[in-house]
Amino acid sequence: MKRHLGNRKGAVSNKTVLGIVAIIAVAFIIVVAMMNNQSKTVVETVTTQAPTQANTQNTPNACPTTQVSTLTLDVQNPLNTSGAEGFDAEYTLLGADGDKITGTDTTAASISNLHCGVSYKLIIESADGASGDNSKIWSILEGLDTGAVLNNDGTVTFTPNGATYNLKVAVPQHATLEFKAYDNGDKGSMFDTGDASATDFETDGVVFTSITDNATGKTLSNDGDFVWVTYDVRAAQVDTEFCDNGCYIAVEAPVTEYDEPNTFKFNGVSLVDVKANGGLNEHEAKQLTNYEYVYAVKTATGEWATIARAISALEFYIEANSDASTNIEIDFLARGKVDSINGVDVITSSAQDNTAKTTVFAIQDTSLTIA
Repeated sequence: MKRHLGNRKGAVSNKTVLGIVAIIAVAFIIVVAMMNNQSKTVVETVTTQAPTQANTQNTPNACPTTQVSTLTLDVQNPLNTSGAEGFDAEYTLLGADGDKITGTDTTAASISNLHCGVSYKLIIESADGASGDNSKIWSILEGLDTGAVLNNDGTVTFTPNGATYNLKVAVPQHATLEFKAYDNGDKGSMFDTGDASATDFETDGVVFTSITDNATGKTLSNDGDFVWVTYDVRAAQVDTEFCDNGCYIAVEAPVTEYDEPNTFKFNGVSLVDVKANGGLNEHEAKQLTNYEYVYAVKTATGEWATIARAISALEFYIEANSDASTNIEIDFLARGKVDSINGVDVITSSAQDNTAKTTVFAIQDTSLTIA
């Protein structure tokens, strides 16, 4: 009799074995694929989080083990549109931890030993003279993308978070002024004592006379007689600005001879007498004590105005209250930033805080001859 083997209990068929092998192979392929994918993910993460040293410049939380940063500082004149004009100015760096660094090199200056991770304030300080140094920072040219902030007072706050930090700021150079005068009442350009021309610009110290000639002054012999004049005002040097952190126009017109100006406008905006309303700081108040009126030169929106190479207009109308014979002084003053005599602070003012109340920038004087 032939025996039938069939599928006895405990026996494994060829099909079963092949199925098991296939399952194991598929599982192996899946594991290998996952491992390859994980390896790629790790490489991409390392590439993103560990850039080269050149790319970590100014990157947050990249302070070296020494906790020291080096600042590269540039100051450029934004009014020079023909090229990048850098210049050296005095500066102060004040750290939030009390650190203080000063210097005078701001042309690609390398300033070492800043405390990494500490917030600093950059203050540019004023220097008098034609094409001298203004102190108000107008804008940040390099550093915005690494957290530098322009403050309302014309300083910049930044935090070095790496071995190096680059900061480039825009600061105009300082101007002296020049003037022309037009008599609105007599309808003509005014001569000055310096030459025989009534149409050219004159610099600091100009004495205007009348539309007649360079020797004959205005006659104000009766109550109600007046001067109604418009000055054309501009920077005497190209690529410069005068006002810096704000400017004043101060008027000497004795109250025994003249009424308060009926009109006092700069570029069409009526100005406010800040001497009368306590708008001067204590040093400016002492500096300007001999002037009857001191006007803050502001825009229609209340911001400090600027005086650059483009012509600005000052219009004033002043009446005599008697037989006037004293010349009228119209003087321009700029406010800058300078070191305090306490050796710690930097103040913003038209006058220093010393006993003499020395001017920060030279006063630009003009006067009208009254016969």
